[in-house]
Amino acid sequence: MLPFLNRELKTILKDTDFLYWWNPGNKYRVIQRAFNVGDILSAYIVWHVMREKNEKLKVDKKMLAIGSILDNASDGDVIWGSGYNSNKQDTDYNFTQLDVRAVRGPLTKMFLENRGIHVPEVFGDPGLLSSKYFAASEVKDIEYLMIPHYNEDKHKFNAEFILETKGSVPKFMSQIVRAKKVISSSLHGLIIAESFGIPAVLLKDNNGEGIEKYQDYYLGSGRSDFPVCTSLNEALSVTPSSLPDVNKIQQRLLNSFPSS
Repeated sequence: MLPFLNRELKTILKDTDFLYWWNPGNKYRVIQRAFNVGDILSAYIVWHVMREKNEKLKVDKKMLAIGSILDNASDGDVIWGSGYNSNKQDTDYNFTQLDVRAVRGPLTKMFLENRGIHVPEVFGDPGLLSSKYFAASEVKDIEYLMIPHYNEDKHKFNAEFILETKGSVPKFMSQIVRAKKVISSSLHGLIIAESFGIPAVLLKDNNGEGIEKYQDYYLGSGRSDFPVCTSLNEALSVTPSSLPDVNKIQQRLLNSFPSS
């Protein structure tokens, strides 16, 4: 039983039981509001792609998609858009062979190739598929949204409009699409915003996250330069990075999705 989850989410988790996504607790027995949107989004995206392709995957091992989660991979696992975690030690990665279909960006590609893993030239975070499966909004009534990292205290930012990443994915999507601009220390706050064509700025505020995963994402989406702000006021005044070619990235992710 999945006692604390709504019906749709129960179905999604059941149908994607082959998928690994990061969760500090047991993903079937935690209260829904405790989920980190940027992590459980992986299950939503994979489920929607399977429905669109009208097929269920048969994965011999497990599949990894959204997140800096490659340290959780084992030999034979399928990788679709994942990234490496620069905060982990080399000994945390215990694999010699992976079935890589796509990676987040070129830094992850280089990391894996240095370990003897073949990686195709297919870059993109599957979170960029959000705009395909969640509704946009014609109403833009929020001047800016501040999205803190999952581990950060939202109160330290003193922002007028704050959207936490702890909770329901559909609710999170319904809020972010109303924003004219997003300021985020959460990588997937940036990615989801850009999926919907919303300008987004990285606020890097000593949250313990390395800069490499952000660089990996931006490089993988065709951009070598992006602003890194250290205060909310700076982020409000800076010009955001140009938006990526979302349609192109979405298509190459869909084309690389592992079929049964």
